Amino acid sequence: VSVIAPTAQEADAASTSMCVLGRSRGLEVLSALDGFDALFLSRVDHEKSLEETPINYSVTDGFAQGIR
Repeated sequence: VSVIAPTAQEADAASTSMCVLGRSRGLEVLSALDGFDALFLSRVDHEKSLEETPINYSVTDGFAQGIR
């Protein structure tokens, strides 16, 4: 999880929270906060090696606009 936030401390706390909450709930909570955006990456198949499995990603709207 990569989080953009007003401060480094807030980004760190938000990133940790997103890992605990999981992708769906974490992005839902983070999207409701002003000044916070995130990129969440996860493997599709944990049985395969990193080289053999695709990566799923989800982003908040603000993060998506910032990386274009």
